[in-house]
Amino acid sequence: MFKDYDELIGEMEREMQRLADQAFAGLVKLSEGPDRFWYPRADVFETADHVLVIVEVAGLARDRYQIELRPSNGTLVVRGERVELPDDVCGRLRCHQLEIYFGQFERVIPVPDADSLNAEAVEATYRDGLLRILLPRVRKNAARRIPVQDR
Repeated sequence: MFKDYDELIGEMEREMQRLADQAFAGLVKLSEGPDRFWYPRADVFETADHVLVIVEVAGLARDRYQIELRPSNGTLVVRGERVELPDDVCGRLRCHQLEIYFGQFERVIPVPDADSLNAEAVEATYRDGLLRILLPRVRKNAARRIPVQDR
């Protein structure tokens, strides 16, 4: 089936408007403020024994993290702050390139089966710019055979 010229132009205009709206929404999202600008990447892996969350946060001191497991809504909240060293800031005349974000961030990460996790046994380690958060599952009693006894 052939479309007439006006209908084709109308479809193209709607598609161009959709793409422009999508691009503009991305720009607005970036300009919401410094707490929204830095959004560290995260991976979530699930095994039978645990859930592992890895967050890419190079340059943060160990005391700059706050980690909170919220089983009620199935999320893990990771907060932190990357600060510039005073020696790096002192004496600057011009900035030619600024790509590293310094400041606070908050990342809310959905966690699968959060109600099956042992919140008391969560472990967090930091190495090579990666924060690894191990969320162990609650160990349920394995099936057990019950012998039948004579009376």
